[in-house]
This record gives sequence, structure tokens and C-alpha cells, in this order.
Amino acid sequence: MRLCAIAIVVAACGGTQVLPDHVDDASGVRAFLEVRGMDECGSQGVRRAVEDRLRTNSLAATSDHADVFVDVHARRSESGWEAEVVTRARSGQILGRRALEGDDRECTPMIAPVAFVVALVVDAPTLRAEVEEVKPPREVVVGVAGRVVAGATPLWSGGAGAQVTIDPGRGPVVRVDAFAYLPRREGASLRAWSAQLGVSLCPRITHRSLRLDLCAEARGGFVRAAGVGFDDSLSDLQPTLDLGVWVRPSVRVRRAVLGFGLGASVAALRPEFVFVDGAGTTQRLYRPRIFGVQLEVSVGFAFDSSLSS
Repeated sequence: MRLCAIAIVVAACGGTQVLPDHVDDASGVRAFLEVRGMDECGSQGVRRAVEDRLRTNSLAATSDHADVFVDVHARRSESGWEAEVVTRARSGQILGRRALEGDDRECTPMIAPVAFVVALVVDAPTLRAEVEEVKPPREVVVGVAGRVVAGATPLWSGGAGAQVTIDPGRGPVVRVDAFAYLPRREGASLRAWSAQLGVSLCPRITHRSLRLDLCAEARGGFVRAAGVGFDDSLSDLQPTLDLGVWVRPSVRVRRAVLGFGLGASVAALRPEFVFVDGAGTTQRLYRPRIFGVQLEVSVGFAFDSSLSS
């Protein structure tokens, strides 16, 4: 077999390769290994070969306990097989890439050199420092969204708005949005317009390009109501305040971010519009319900300090 390893600190082109059977544990870094494209020769064989070379517990069983992620992607080439080894920090930032090529038609001979390269990567003495020095990517997403609401404020309507989502890299994601809702009839005698400004704090769960934000939101604004029919001169403007929770999954493709949202809210400040007739009788025309639900679709453009996506 002829093997070429690119961008690693070994001479691995041409001739018969004699690879060490042991790599010293130097980094103290826990790595999660994912192997793709080597199913026909056994992806688990690569993991076992790496563990045999490390003779340590440097490979994490699950991604939750890993300091770094090592992705091995193998595929057939015109001359045989080629594999790419990519090392990423938990933030997604790429720490390094290494490529290997082999001229065997079967992938089994690739197991040993791939395992050797992975072992070198995981136990490189500088890896711990690289992981600790990685700055988490800071991301700002600016976008537009459409929303359908029922209950709370407003009682029932559709709306559109703009939003800015800030991921500082550490801590919760911050989201600020502003929505205006379509005019609608509230009962037979009132027509209402509303607008709101919302601020959310959202712990984020990420997996590659997928995100899941679990948000707590405070949303304030106003409702303007005007009488219809019996008293066109009736008009009033009152403040609103809603508190809510949201589940917001999203996916990022290059710079585009497509998101969805499902929210539930409670009206902390409920406007009330009434009409007092000539006899002094008070008639309630509109008051929002205490509880409400919202459904949202959004699209945005991401600006960040990481080019690893």
C-alpha cells in the first residue's frame, strides 16, 4: 500500500510505513470521534485502533463529555481511498485539517494510518492550549419574521416584524424584536391596532448547523382601539405587557438562518376598552384574554466572527 499523509508531522509518502504501536497521552483532552464513509470496513474498527494506540481514556463516549470533536470522512477516489480528518472545538471553530490518500481498492488498509493520525491529533501536546485559547464565535442574526397570535395581546391576528438575535458565544442568546399586527375587529363594535417590542433571553443547544433556543420573553407595546358603528369618535390608546416562553428551533445554511417558533404567553398588563352610554351604563367592548399562543416563521442573515459554518 502507498499512503500519503498531508499536513501531519510524520513522513508518510512512499515506501512501506512502520507506524508506532503507541502514542503517549500528552494533551489530556477528551475527544469525540465520528467516522463516516468507512462502513464497509467497519467504522468501529477505527475507534478500536485509536484506543489501542492511545492506551488511554482520551475518547469520549458521547459528545456531551468532549472537549474537541474529530470528524473522519472517508470516500473512494480514482486511485483508491482518501480521508479527511477535521478537528473542531466545542464552539465549532476548526482547529485543523489533515488529509490522507491510499491506493488500495479496499478501505481496510486505511484503518491503521487513519487511527494513527487521529491518535496524533488527540494527543498532540499543544491541543489543550489550542482548545483553551479558542474564542467562542460571536454571531448576530438580522432578519424578518411573520407571526400568528391567538389570545392575550392581540386577541387574534397576524403580524410582521424585524428581529435581531445576538449570540455572545458564552451565556444565553439575546433576542430583540418588534412586531406590528394587522387591524382587526374585536367583536361587533371595536376595531383595534397593536404593536409590540419584545426582549428574550435564550439558553441555546447546538448541533452542527442546528440550534434550539429555549426563551423567556417580556413583550410590551400598545393597543389602539376605535369604536365602530355606534360611536365612531370613540378612540383610546392603552399599554400592554405580556410574559412568555418560546421554543425556537433554527438551522443555519452558510449565512442564511431559517427559524420557527412556538410560544405561550400570559398577559401581565391587560388593557380594557369600555363604552359609557348616556344613562351611565358601562359596556366592556374589549379586554384580552389572560393566556395566548403564538406561531412564528423567520428568515435572517448571520454576521459572526467564526467562518467555520
